[in-house]
Amino acid sequence: MMNDRLFRTSGDSRIKKYAAGILCAVLAVSPGLTGCGTSTVNSTSVSAAALQTADGDSSFYGQALAMLEKGDYQNAYTYFQSAINSEGHAAEGRRGQGICQLKLGNYDDAITLFDQACSAVRYPSLNEAFLEDCELYEVQACIAAEQYDKALTLCDPLIRGDRSGEAFLLRGTVYLKTEKYGQAAADFQHAIEADPSYDIYLKIYQTYTESSRQADGAVFLKDALNIEPQSAEDNEKLGQICYELGDYDSAEKYLTVALEGGVADAVSLLGRTYLDAGDTDGARSMYQKCVDDGTFVAAGYNGLAICDLQDENYEAALEHITAGLSSGDTSMQEELLYNEIIVYEKQGDYETAASKMTSFLGWYPQNTAAVAESRFISSRVQQKNSTPQKVLDSGADTGDSSTDAGTTADTGSEDGSTDAGTTADTGA
Repeated sequence: MMNDRLFRTSGDSRIKKYAAGILCAVLAVSPGLTGCGTSTVNSTSVSAAALQTADGDSSFYGQALAMLEKGDYQNAYTYFQSAINSEGHAAEGRRGQGICQLKLGNYDDAITLFDQACSAVRYPSLNEAFLEDCELYEVQACIAAEQYDKALTLCDPLIRGDRSGEAFLLRGTVYLKTEKYGQAAADFQHAIEADPSYDIYLKIYQTYTESSRQADGAVFLKDALNIEPQSAEDNEKLGQICYELGDYDSAEKYLTVALEGGVADAVSLLGRTYLDAGDTDGARSMYQKCVDDGTFVAAGYNGLAICDLQDENYEAALEHITAGLSSGDTSMQEELLYNEIIVYEKQGDYETAASKMTSFLGWYPQNTAAVAESRFISSRVQQKNSTPQKVLDSGADTGDSSTDAGTTADTGSEDGSTDAGTTADTGA
């Protein structure tokens, strides 16, 4: 299955783009909307305030956006509520809270909040892009909640909107999940016609993969090879496609170009490409260069730790993880902390692993790979505490649910949401 980490970016590009609505939009509070206040600010001041906070400031709304983009969904939710109560950001605030609940896996609550965000817009004709964005998010929540009929109802008008490619992709996902394979393929083709980008092809493949129909998804990926890359980012996406198709030589070529162009996400996948091709030395050399050059330091240390895990050198793995966490580069903090847990688990120190997992889930509750791993670690702690010492000393093999070092688990991804993602590039 495709590594969901590959779709992860520094933040959801839609979070700020549509957070304040469209320029000159008027987002006012609808009477009777619970908990949203009764602001009567005129259209000019609402627009100006929205634009200012969208760029980041010390207001509740600005801080909420920053937390949302960083993945701190629980605190973001609270700050959005403060923005609703005291700053008049009713529609934007409910949208933000809906995204938080979507990322946290509370899909029914997310659906309600997106409905409230739409209801809070007083002048729909002036805020069509904002409404379209909320509805696209709501479709994602409906799919995750398996409310397929509602998802289809929402999609029907959206496929005629400005973001028809996304709408066709989501409707195709519904058809795929309801085993209407012909209709799914037709909608995916429409999505490509509306947006012939690498991202669309990769998302279609991921959708098929989640339904255990990788072969069908691979057909679309092969078509994407005909698109000529125009940037470092394009080379990174093309590298992903070649990696998924098992063409490691081509993947290495494109990912190297992307890495030289400064694309951070290319680091993990290029290392993964080397490892899957059996070239551990190549992976280690590439990761070490990232550290030595000072370009992608945290990613380099995380990759070295993955190599150490594969070599079962747990002491070295912990040293590299510690170095990564103290490097000042926070871009891979989630991955490094997760791999630290895996090291302790591999060493059989389940108590320490369990303790660190408790802290980890407090910071990253949306990481469903960690949730699953937490259950495994807890079972081992319980088993050890309830097993007579003579049995433990016998060295009896009780099995190990962990996967090979360096393999990334699925965090739900994503973003039930298609935005999803927040999967750590883990050693589990």
